[in-house]
Formats: sequence, C-alpha cells, structure tokens
Amino acid sequence: MKIIETPSLVFSGTLPSAKLLVSDKEKELSLVPSKWPEPRSGKRKTFLGPATTRSWSWEFAEGFQIDLIRTDHLRPGNGTTLQAAITNRSGNPVRLKSIALVDGGGIRRTAKGGKAAEWTLARIGRAGDDMPARWDEERLSRNEKTRRVWKSFNMPVPFELPTDEKSNDGRWRQATDGFSVTRTGGKDALVLQAVGPGEVEIAFDYHVTPDRLGMEISAEFGAVVLEPGETRLTDELLVLAGDWQGSCEKAFRWVASTHGSRTGLSPVGWCSWYDLFQDVSARTAGEPVAAFRKVKDRLPLSFYQLDDGYQRTVGDWRTDPRPEKFPGGLTPFVADANSLGARPGIWIAPLAVHESSPLFKEHPEWMQKNAEGKFTSEVNNWGPVAHWIDPTHSGAQEWIRQLIREFRAMGFTYFKIDFNNLEEATRWHDPKKTRLQVYRDLYRLYREELGEHCYLLACGAYTLRAPAGFVDAFRIGPDSGPVWEYGDYPCSIGNCVKAVVNTAPAHGILYVNDPDVTYLRARDTLLDEQVRSWHGFVGLLGGLVAVSEPMGRADFAEAAPMLQILNPPVPDRGHALHGAADPEGRLFGFTARHPSGNFAVVQIHNPGKTAADVSLDTKDTGLHGKVHVWSFWDSRYHGATGGTHTARDLPPRGSQIVRLTPVSKTRPVLVGSDLHIGCGAAEVKAFDWDAKSGRLAITLDGNAGRDYGALWIATPWTIPDGPMPTALESSENLNGYLFSLGDGLLVFHIKERAPGKTQKIVLNIKAPAR
Repeated sequence: MKIIETPSLVFSGTLPSAKLLVSDKEKELSLVPSKWPEPRSGKRKTFLGPATTRSWSWEFAEGFQIDLIRTDHLRPGNGTTLQAAITNRSGNPVRLKSIALVDGGGIRRTAKGGKAAEWTLARIGRAGDDMPARWDEERLSRNEKTRRVWKSFNMPVPFELPTDEKSNDGRWRQATDGFSVTRTGGKDALVLQAVGPGEVEIAFDYHVTPDRLGMEISAEFGAVVLEPGETRLTDELLVLAGDWQGSCEKAFRWVASTHGSRTGLSPVGWCSWYDLFQDVSARTAGEPVAAFRKVKDRLPLSFYQLDDGYQRTVGDWRTDPRPEKFPGGLTPFVADANSLGARPGIWIAPLAVHESSPLFKEHPEWMQKNAEGKFTSEVNNWGPVAHWIDPTHSGAQEWIRQLIREFRAMGFTYFKIDFNNLEEATRWHDPKKTRLQVYRDLYRLYREELGEHCYLLACGAYTLRAPAGFVDAFRIGPDSGPVWEYGDYPCSIGNCVKAVVNTAPAHGILYVNDPDVTYLRARDTLLDEQVRSWHGFVGLLGGLVAVSEPMGRADFAEAAPMLQILNPPVPDRGHALHGAADPEGRLFGFTARHPSGNFAVVQIHNPGKTAADVSLDTKDTGLHGKVHVWSFWDSRYHGATGGTHTARDLPPRGSQIVRLTPVSKTRPVLVGSDLHIGCGAAEVKAFDWDAKSGRLAITLDGNAGRDYGALWIATPWTIPDGPMPTALESSENLNGYLFSLGDGLLVFHIKERAPGKTQKIVLNIKAPAR
C-alpha cells in the first residue's frame, strides 16, 4: 500500500499485524493478515479539516479482529494518517504487546530524490535516542552506543542489554513518537508524528540501506491486559509531506488539541546544580542572593531554585540536617527567594528511591519490576543502588502526593521534577496501562497536587507528548555541562544544540522548551566564543532561561549584563532555518512581526572544529528585497544586501548574531539594538515615525535588556556625520545622545536606563527639503 508520495520520496506500507501473549505461559501469538479485503469508505473531521477515510477488517481463527483506518486528503498540504485497533473475541484475557501499523514497508527516493547524502534522518523529540544523521552515514549499534554513554559516566549499564539484531546492528535505528526524513534546505521533508488521543506510544525501527529505509512502525502497548470483548485503539500516525518546520508545527498543534498545552511566558532564573552540584549547602545556596538583590530592579528573576544535594538521599526527602548542609531546614532558602521577588524553587525526583532509604525497606513492592519480578533498573547516580517507583501503585501515588504537599507547605511554588523514568520492560501494577498512559497519569497527579499557581518544569520523559497539557516547561535535551564535546559523554553543549534544533517546533505550542542552563563566562573547557554561541541558541529560542553561576563571587561582579541580555526571553519562537536538515544549527533564529516593522534575527554558527566562513541567504528568513545587516556581539553595521551575508572566519563553535531589516526608501528603520540578544524583539515596545513632523518616538521596556547600549537607525536620506545634540527633543528615564555615522546611519548611545521604568526617546530627524 502506498501511504504517501512526493516528487522525491515514496513511503509504502504493508498489512498490519499484532503480537499477543496468550495463556498462563504467555506464549507469543502473532496475528498477520494474508491479503487486503475490500475497504469501506467514509468521511471524518480531523484537526486539519474534513477528510476521507478507508478502513479494512481482518478476523482470525484464534478469536481476534484487527482493523486499520486510513485518513486521506488532509489539507493544507499532502498528508494522511494510519490508526489500528484490535478486538478480543477469544473468550480469554490476553496481553497485548504491539500493533504494527507498518511492518516491512519502507521509504525510498525517486529519480528526483537525489543522493543519500542530501537527506537527514532524525527523531523529532527529546535527545536520548539516535541523534540526527545523514542517510549515508554509518552509526554505532544501539547497544554499543549505550555502553559508551554509561562508560562516560564511569558507571556500568544499569540494565540488561537486548541481544536481538536491531540492538546490535548500526544499520537499525530507533525513534519514538516522531521521525523525519529531510532534504538539504529543510523544504522537502517527510514528517511522521504520533498524534492523539495520547494512550500509546508509537515506535519507529528503521533499517538504513543506501537506497531505502526499511520501516517497522508499531504501537507499543507493553503487555497490557486485553479482556474478552475489549477493543484497544492505537494513537494515530500522522504523515505529512512538505516543509519540515511547518509540518512539525501542524503535528504538534494536533497533539495540543488532544493532549492540552500550557504556553505561558518563559521564565528566567537561577539554579544551584552546575555551580554547586551535590555539595550545595544553606550557606553556598544563599551566597548569590546578595548579588541578585543588588540588581533586583535591573534584573528581576522569575525563580531561584535549589537542586539535588539538600536531601538525605533520594527516597528520603527530609533535609540533610548536618551543620555543613542545611541545619536550619529550607525555610531560609524560601525566604531568600521571596526577597528577590522570585518563586522559591525545588528539585525533586519522586520516582527515585535509594536502597538505603526507609521507603525502600518498607515498600519494595512499589518499585518497577519486570514480568519475572526483578527490578527493571538499578542506577548509581546517588551511590549504589537506587530504583524507580511504579507510579500506578495506589500506595506510591499517595506517597508522591504527600511529598509534593510537604514542599508546597514550605512555600515552594516552582518545581523541577526530574528522573521521571519509566522503564520499557516494567510490568505495571495496573495491568491496563500503557507506558504513555502511566506517564500522563503521573504528570496529571503532579499538576493536581501543584494546582494552577505552581510552575512545573519536568525532566526525564522519553517523548515530547508525554507531559503536554500538565507541565509549564519541559527539558528537551541532556544536561548542558560546561563542555562543547567530550567523547561519548552526552551532557555536552554540542548535544544540547542538536536537541534545541530538533525540538524547537514544540516550543510555544505544547509548553515552554527548557534547553538547560547557559553560562555567563568561559568555564572549564568552554571558551568565550562557545559561551556566546550557546547563549545565542538559548536566547533566540525564546524558552526558559536559567543560569547556575556563583554570582556572589567577586570575579562575577560584572557578569549581570550577560544575563540581562536574555531577560526577558524573546517573545518569538526560534528555529533552525533549514529544520532537521541542519541538526547542528548553522542558521538559527526567528522572523519577528513587530510594531516597528518586520525583521529577522539569526545566529550564524560554525559547528566545525576549525575556523570557517558561514553564509546566510537572507531569503531563507522570509524577508525579500534588500535588507540592512547588523551584528549583535560587536554592535556593527555591515551594509545592505539583497542576497547573501557571510560571517567570515568564525572560530570553531563560534557564531555571529545578525539582525536583518528591510530597507525603506521613505522612513527611518531600526536596524539594531545591543540592549538584548533579540536585537529589538524584546526591549523595543514602539518605534513610531511621523513623516509630517519628522519626529521619531522610541519606547523601551524598562524591564528588558541591559542598562546601557545602543540603538542603530537607518534613514533613507543623507545626514552629516558627527554629534546631533539638537535632534534629541526629549528622553524619559534614560541618559543618552545621538550620533550620525554618515550615509543616513544614526546611533543613539544609551549610557544609563532607569530600572523598571518605561523609557521614551523622541528624535527630530526630519528629511531634508527637496
């Protein structure tokens, strides 16, 4: 069956199938139809509008029925969905392992599909499974990659590795819930994404050969009990052809319509982890407070969060009372956060339970276990050995609820809930739940106890869908350790960049994306130019912004401006201009629809290990005609171009952030601002030109950006170079002066801004009479 066809790709499928476990011995039964029956036709309404359907049914002698429903003619664009169901008419309960939507089908390139090297294969989702790779790129096997990752942590693999071919052959790759095949440029893509109702995950196993991707796509039920007479539906597999970014956004909007979403403003704050790790104490966690208090009016924080290390151990969340830790409990920390006007934040990992904790000794039956009754994972993050709670157990659920209530009673209103690990091999205490249902029930429980007032940042889900509708923000990648790349160690900035690119379409649609902390200066092996690059990805994404710096130290006294330029996060949604075809983010940014006029801000990034030139085609931003080019970090005007701007000799992992503004022949335009990394997107509230009077009124948000800087203005007429004191008619809540650089280019230098107060500038720059 041909599922979808484009000029460059053909995606075909085969008959559906199902795998069951039957009898007390749980013998595997495979249900595989032999041929296609006559379809039934119909119509339905979808999130993307009216569509047509075809459905097929197969009955099996063992007493089961499989149905397949295909939806076509999704508009706008070229799209279809597949969904399957199984009904148990055997008279006996069985366990349902999986239903294959595509089993033995594949994706192949047509004659117009070019070479394999032109295509990128990528999971659409949180880093953790296979990273993006070219179609022709060789990769390690899944097992070998797992071994190397755990070796980089100096830990053994905490679970038994599978022995099947897919796990030991690098030609087999895996993704969960979302997968894409994208051609260079990002405009020619095939996007496959699981959409509602949010009950079962969809797994992609694909076998890579030079000319074809062998696809096995299945809904993974995880051995749920299927009662006599019961029917279980898969979630839908949505297949869209077209632009990668646009197709992903359509898919996530469909997910949001069934799963829910929470897309409020992105917060800015501080957490203790990367500065103090588990050596955190009441004294060290409080040291940055005085520094933040000094700049409170100029750098308001949304949250001030305590991370891992305050508790006795995971599973025993009482505060460590030792004199060198938290002898006075957490009340002083909450008070410090409140004094900053920030939400008091706390890190917890309710599912993690160390064997030394009283909880483990009292309730080993709450832990996740497999069909043989063995623990499904043993981890050493907190020293040997910890396990994960099975949150379908009623006793465990009540314990988690009480834990959250206790922290809320202390005054915490910002919760970072981590290590929400649900192992694939677990047989849940509730045998009717799939892993995705367990995840969503867990996040629902968190939200019920937190209420609407508390902010919830979730970490540790394996799919972007799992927390949607319940969390305010979601960690979309690994830890951003202060190293760009370090062998197989996953917690690096380089891997975080790939996660930012790969998950950007979900930001602002499902929740706020959290890329993890950024840094305010060079640290360890992270160089200044690499800090600026990571700052650019974090800043232009528009997601959650966090730092973990020792702000109380004397050598960080001048670090505040590097955080101010990210505060508040830009209101726009950053993305890779070439989508998944550019997994390392060579061109990353946004095009803003702004009262001052449309403009684009793009980070031009060199991901290589040697210096290089990197070019931007200005048309890729959606702007047409000639544009002014201005760069942020060096506050420099590069002239106007109607085609390509090249950032010359960028250092390894270095970047240039540019603002592109359409040239006007009739009025002044703002071409740059170094007050904020958004170059005018966050801090400039208004840019009003009155041609008759020649007055230009600029309004700035007093809570956005740093205290000093410059606004760059291009006019279509010639103005002599030099100071222009008479052109400044008025200014409110700031000190500054206007200077002409000639050729119609003006710079308003801001020496000081009144914190927290709206600033206004009125310039008289009337065009000369003709």
